[in-house]
Amino acid sequence: MPLPVGTGPFHVKGVLYLGTQKYFNTQVEGGLARLAATLDDPQVRDFIQQKFLPSSWYDVLPVAPLIRAEAEVSKQAVATYLRQRARFQAQDDISGVYRWLLKLASPETIALKLPRLLTQIFDFGESRAEKVGENRVRIALEGFPALLGEWYTHAFEVYAKTALELAGAKNVSLLMKTQAEDAGGGRVPLVTLGGDIRWDQ
Repeated sequence: MPLPVGTGPFHVKGVLYLGTQKYFNTQVEGGLARLAATLDDPQVRDFIQQKFLPSSWYDVLPVAPLIRAEAEVSKQAVATYLRQRARFQAQDDISGVYRWLLKLASPETIALKLPRLLTQIFDFGESRAEKVGENRVRIALEGFPALLGEWYTHAFEVYAKTALELAGAKNVSLLMKTQAEDAGGGRVPLVTLGGDIRWDQ
């Protein structure tokens, strides 16, 4: 943690941490208590066990130590765990609060709207999406804390593929890459996450 828990300048809505609590309480033996017992940092342990409000803002930087503890509890490599966890969240969200997403006109429309939709839970960063070819959309997420890059690239890839496949797209592919940004004297290095979403009709 580059800053004490709760003091970071980057925030996420509580729905993210509620998703973590739901995943562990429904998918992992021992539930949230087992995850908490794995955490060495008492500040992070107390943080994830608190009561979160879906639309309130919370420090997002604790995600970094949390995902490593979550993978350890799940007995998986971090990348494998992140993809499984993102798939669970995507299916849960799209069947619930984002069900309307599947009623949009086409996979292309979804690909163009998805970056903005998935960054609305953050109070930082900028998202861009543009059509660059037939069944191909280029996306970029700017101003993202570098230590969270691994988490969000996996999450966005899985989320995008799940949404487009449910909308009827075939052979969806997306490989996100990161590019360092000018730190500007900040204590938390930033990156731009970007890639091309491609699919077949």
